[in-house]
Amino acid sequence: MRHQRKFIPLATITVAAWLMVGCSSSADESTKTADSEPCGNSTVGALQVLTFCGEGSITVGAGTTNLDLDKAECELRDDYVVVNAGTFVLAPGAVGENEAQQLRAARSFASVTIGRYEQGSSSKPATTDGTYTAVVAYNDEAPEPTRTVEAKATLREGRTAGDFTGSLADGTRVTGSFTC
Repeated sequence: MRHQRKFIPLATITVAAWLMVGCSSSADESTKTADSEPCGNSTVGALQVLTFCGEGSITVGAGTTNLDLDKAECELRDDYVVVNAGTFVLAPGAVGENEAQQLRAARSFASVTIGRYEQGSSSKPATTDGTYTAVVAYNDEAPEPTRTVEAKATLREGRTAGDFTGSLADGTRVTGSFTC
């Protein structure tokens, strides 16, 4: 029996992390690829992780960080587009932050949410190709929590591809693209 999982944009989950580490950056200069966890929710040690396995791809560049992740999952709804790739380490809970940091240091993920995801949001709905507000979240195999940035995204090809650009609090430019 397959369980249907609710698709929650990781960018929404990581807003608190953005408030804590909005100006952090990584010294890692290598390009990352998707992790080899099983698709969906799984456990690594005592930690829960969520691994995405779709047909798309996403790239994120920020300072010395360069992510290039395949197997991106895309969700196109009336008002928004969400693209998630890689493996996200869920909240550490009782296990502790040290274990979560160690696991994050061995995993990569990226997420972009474009348009009006939440009811009541002031963001313009992403109903057609064009330029919209987006939230980008990523972790480049760094032990710190996920970095999150507000960006401008341009959708094209019937909202199945696009690019985005924004800046971290320290001024580091964040750019990227995706395909579904």
